Amino acid sequence: MDKEREIILVPCDYSINSDNSLLHAIQLAKVANSKILLAHIVYKGVFDKELSEEAKREHLKKLNALADEIDKEYNLRPETIVYQGKFIKSIKELILEKKINLIIIGHLYEDDKHKLESHELISSFKNSRLKNNVPIIAINGPPSHTRYVEIVVPINYQREFKETLRWVMHLSKYYKCNINFIKPFYSDPEKKKLMANNMYFTKKMLDNNNIVYGIKTAKKQKTYSEEIFKFARDIDADLIVIMGDKYRDYVVESKAKNGHDAGNIPVMCIKPMPKKFQSFY
Repeated sequence: MDKEREIILVPCDYSINSDNSLLHAIQLAKVANSKILLAHIVYKGVFDKELSEEAKREHLKKLNALADEIDKEYNLRPETIVYQGKFIKSIKELILEKKINLIIIGHLYEDDKHKLESHELISSFKNSRLKNNVPIIAINGPPSHTRYVEIVVPINYQREFKETLRWVMHLSKYYKCNINFIKPFYSDPEKKKLMANNMYFTKKMLDNNNIVYGIKTAKKQKTYSEEIFKFARDIDADLIVIMGDKYRDYVVESKAKNGHDAGNIPVMCIKPMPKKFQSFY
C-alpha cells in the first residue's frame, strides 16, 4: 500500500508452478506499474553448508537468463536474487529487506533437498509477527484472461473482514476490477446482526469510493466453501480474496473432505491484523 513502487515477490524454482506464478506477476505488474523480484531460494538446514561464490554465480546466471527472456517478450525485466536458508524464513527476510508488497506462489516450490507447499506458507503468515501485511496469491495455473476483471470476496460477520475490504479497495483502484461479494446464510440472530453491520460498513466504503460491486447470498443447503467456488466458476472469476486464516477451511479441508476447490482460480490470502490494530486507515 506504500506510495513507492510496489514489489511483487515470485519464488522461482524453474518449474511450471513458478512459470505460471511469473505470468500472473507480469500481468499485475504491468497494470499497477510494479516491480517483480525473482527469488531463487536454496534450502539450507542446520547442517547444510553455505553456497560457494561459484555456486551463487551459477544460480544467478540462470535466474538472469530467465529475466532477460521475460524482458524480451514482455518489455519488463524482473530483478533477481539468490537466497539461501529455510524457505519460509527466507521469504519473511526478503519481505523486510526488499519491502515486498505481494507474493505470488504456485502450490509447490522445491529444490533438491526440500519442498514448500503454498498452504504451509499461508499458515505461517497467519500468526506471524511481521508488521508488514503482505498478501499471498496461491495459483494453480496460468492466468485465464489478459487481466484481473472479476474478483470474488467471501464476506462474514467477523471484524477482521475490514482488512480484506482494505485490500479489495486497493485492487479495485489499481486493477479496475469488479467486486463480487458472497455472504453465508446465517440463521443465528447475533451473527445476522454482526453481518448487517459489516454489510453497512462495506457498502458505505465502496459507495463513497465509486467502486462497482454486487452481493450474493450463499444457499442454505450448501456448504459455504462449495458456494464460494461455484459462484467463482459461474462468473469466470480471476481471483478469490479471503483472510489467510480461512484458507485451510475454505480450500485445503474443503477439497480433502468434499472435493471442492477453486480449480485454476488464484486465491489471495490476507493476513489478519492483531485486534489492537484493527481499524480502517
